[in-house]
Amino acid sequence: MAKPKSKAQLLSEIRARHKRLEEKIAGMPREVFLVPRTVGAWSVKDTIVHITAWEKTLLYRYHTGLAGKPVFMPDWSIRGTLGAINRKIFEDNLSRSLDDVLADFAATYRQILATVESIPEADIFAPGKYAWTGEKKLLDYIWGNTAGHYAEHLAAIKRMKI
Repeated sequence: MAKPKSKAQLLSEIRARHKRLEEKIAGMPREVFLVPRTVGAWSVKDTIVHITAWEKTLLYRYHTGLAGKPVFMPDWSIRGTLGAINRKIFEDNLSRSLDDVLADFAATYRQILATVESIPEADIFAPGKYAWTGEKKLLDYIWGNTAGHYAEHLAAIKRMKI
């Protein structure tokens, strides 16, 4: 699906895709969450940590930028930057319990919904509205860290054939 053209459509896609992800993991036996095989060495637990970390990154960037503070943005032109960030997320969360990860996943999702609901529609679709987005639309960051990201990792989890 192409990116949404309205805030209502964006919220609908975020909700629908998150629900599909929730439904998929809800039916999994707990021990399956820890088997490393969704994305390289990642388990389902690691994948959920990854999704949640990127949602938190979006929340940080949006709220920090809205407060007029400088927002850290990696230099994406440096080869391996994304991989290094994802590796750090993975390594920093290895010892977390599954219950903690799932609670964080649910709480962060609620924050995402509340935040996106609070943003004026015009601000979501205006290119360069926020200094930290450059010439991109806030939509690009919301989509890439929510609905688009959910679909990407749900597909990886489904390939596990659980």
